[in-house]
Amino acid sequence: MKTSSSRPRTAAAVGRARRVTAAARVRFGGRLLGIALVGVVACLGQAAPAYADQFGQENGTSGAIPDSFPHLYCFSNTGSVWTTAFINAVDVQMRNLDEQTKYTDVRGKCTATTDVRFVLDPNLDARGSYHCTGHNGDGRCTTSVIRLNPTVLTTTHQRRKTACHEIGHSVGLAHGTASSFTDCMRSGFAPAGVQFERYNAHHVKHANSRVKTTS
Repeated sequence: MKTSSSRPRTAAAVGRARRVTAAARVRFGGRLLGIALVGVVACLGQAAPAYADQFGQENGTSGAIPDSFPHLYCFSNTGSVWTTAFINAVDVQMRNLDEQTKYTDVRGKCTATTDVRFVLDPNLDARGSYHCTGHNGDGRCTTSVIRLNPTVLTTTHQRRKTACHEIGHSVGLAHGTASSFTDCMRSGFAPAGVQFERYNAHHVKHANSRVKTTS
């Protein structure tokens, strides 16, 4: 009867076997790492839901969409006398609208067709307010009024933040208190920081789209 060979393996054979085993371990470890990375990516994706808010609804949360990109504005004398500090804040934020979006601002005298009329109102029960006062046949806003409260907005940052906020409403943007509102459209007080005197990328996209959305 034949028996199996029991001859000892050579050193070369042992070395080859070890190298094959090590390579197999590396391949197996790589597969495990790949699986782990896929899991991490999936978890991160679930942890960061899409950011969405309404736009152009003119309902107290978001403003109305204007009838055109040129944004004519003026300083009305119907309220308090305009100070240099407030004029500068409005001018800076209208230029910011120019720089960040497709809108163009033109400052002039107040007329019946001025797109945005700014008023200083110390009796306002808020930091600022926006109201569309006229519409065209397509429901787009043709004229509006923005009020700023000089008794509350006592610092350069708060004046600029609130002016930016109300101007944002004048192009259809919405406000909110969620942490996703990382720009001047956050409601109420905002800590110091240039980000709260500008619009984030999401709101810039909304403003440039000029398309109503409820989410």
